[in-house]
Amino acid sequence: QLGYNHLEAVVSTQSTGVWLIVSGAMMKSLFKHSMFKRCLSTSTTQHSKVPNLKLNNGVEIPQLGLGTWKATNPESVTRAVKFALQLGYNHLDCAMVYQNQREIGKAIESSGINRNRLFITSKLWNTDHRPERVRAACEQTLHELRLQHLDLYLIHWPFSFPPDLNSLYPTDPVTKKYLTEDIPLYETWEAMQELLEDGLVRSIGVSNFSETQITELEKECDIVPAVNQIEVHPLYTQESLTKFCKSKNIQITAYSPLGNPSIESSHNLLNNSLILSLAKKYGRTPAQILIKWSLSLGYICIPKSESNHRIEENFKVFDFTLEQADLDSISKINQNLKIVRPKWHSDFQ
Repeated sequence: QLGYNHLEAVVSTQSTGVWLIVSGAMMKSLFKHSMFKRCLSTSTTQHSKVPNLKLNNGVEIPQLGLGTWKATNPESVTRAVKFALQLGYNHLDCAMVYQNQREIGKAIESSGINRNRLFITSKLWNTDHRPERVRAACEQTLHELRLQHLDLYLIHWPFSFPPDLNSLYPTDPVTKKYLTEDIPLYETWEAMQELLEDGLVRSIGVSNFSETQITELEKECDIVPAVNQIEVHPLYTQESLTKFCKSKNIQITAYSPLGNPSIESSHNLLNNSLILSLAKKYGRTPAQILIKWSLSLGYICIPKSESNHRIEENFKVFDFTLEQADLDSISKINQNLKIVRPKWHSDFQ
């Protein structure tokens, strides 16, 4: 498009081991060839600039991933995930309760990217905490994602619902309150450990767990969670919990790193005066400043979006550094303000 009439490149294919020297004379036909397109899409992930962090079992996890919560339009989900993979994302954060894993699986499969270059996380939902249900739930997730294994499998919440074929959020027909079951967390965790032993998952972890709940697992079980995925952003820094996890060699995955961009108030971090001033200082967007803050603190960060523009914007955060004074200033925004509150959460307080 810029007028170049000669290109020489070397492209390798994982499946055949063939090396191609591509010249301008071959370009027109090669770009129409499906294998060549797959080679190009694979190449983007191979040279991804996302750094890895090491989990406590030695498995490496890309520090930046694509969140998929609330991405429910089938065509939009498939398109967004495929775009992200082609751009260079190699970490996808999924969950059964998001009800979009089939679309994500389709995008993974059609991308042509070698499975070994991807890191896929999913989560066990609250209705499947009974130990005898854990394996079937994991296998269903693998089926939906069209995978043979997960890289990381998390207990989504430390609350148990009774199994219900008709609802992910079972309620009492009279009181309309959400139903719960008294299943010790360590019993569910023991079943998660079996998934690890049987090779269905490479790592296991938790999400939305407190210090007390993690300590319970530590006392009763053999394996310490590799990850605790929690809400973390400048309005809700969770310093005590993050320090505790660090002391146990548990990595933090920060979800909702932008807070809630839909809030039209002083709690909208994208409109925060400090964040706006830093965005101007560094020549970046407010979202990029917030993501960089999370990454700079050593967290795994999973911003979500279905917009190609925002997916790409969120990815361009590895070519600048925030000064320590600015990181400290951002952290002082903290108001202990939890933004993500599921509709059922109040029944468990």
